Amino acid sequence: MKRTIALALLALAACNKEPEVKLKNASVEQVANAAKAAGAGQTGSELKLEPGQWQLITSMKILEAEGMPDAAKAQMKGMMERTASSFQCIKPEDVQKPNIFAGQNSGRCKYDSFEMKGGKISAVMTCPGQGGGAMKMTMDGDYAPRNYNVTATMDMAASGQSMKMQMKTQGNRIGECPAGAAKGS
Repeated sequence: MKRTIALALLALAACNKEPEVKLKNASVEQVANAAKAAGAGQTGSELKLEPGQWQLITSMKILEAEGMPDAAKAQMKGMMERTASSFQCIKPEDVQKPNIFAGQNSGRCKYDSFEMKGGKISAVMTCPGQGGGAMKMTMDGDYAPRNYNVTATMDMAASGQSMKMQMKTQGNRIGECPAGAAKGS
């Protein structure tokens, strides 16, 4: 009897195991594939966004800019600091692709660490820059099938100049895609 109860509890624990992605020193492609595998075959997996019409609100601001003349700093802030709202249709076939939080695979960037579990995401990515510079990005936030809220902080350095920027993105599923809508509309 005790053995049957123990086996039942073990089976129940396995059924209720949350999908998780946890990698170190991994490529963008490895992270995307691990996220896809962790959410595969799970209806309503928390690692996949729900298809439909999404509203995205993105704000970007420069936190620091060192080694630049004041006029260049002001011009950079004027060009880059903003808040924008857009709409995107995420189709069922889009959610079968590798995870959106993994990013685009340029082949140059590597994740120092990447973890998704229980509605939380945390990552550190390093990308070599042109001419010996580099960018390091940290990403932290919350996600669910119908919404996400992620903050990314990027530290960039090259040629004696450095800049620290922060981007916050909030995505919310607001309904079904309009008839005939293409992705990104």
